[in-house]
Amino acid sequence: MDHRAVKQAERINYNNSPVLQYCGGALSPEMQPPKLLWIKENLQESWSMAFRWMDLSDWLLYRFYSKCFLTLQNLQLR
Repeated sequence: MDHRAVKQAERINYNNSPVLQYCGGALSPEMQPPKLLWIKENLQESWSMAFRWMDLSDWLLYRFYSKCFLTLQNLQLR
């Protein structure tokens, strides 16, 4: 799995926000918030050009239906 966002996950977890209690108490580097923070910090041009961020399953649905929506499974995971 992609573990480029280890430092970002550690920074997020260090803050010990009450929000973390909704996701098991800590974020993994494989979760979206640390990955997005990594992109923002390391790929600034890509970050500034992006209109929307979505995971693979949402992107495939978007390409198939030409509409942007989230599956129930993805909504439950977020």
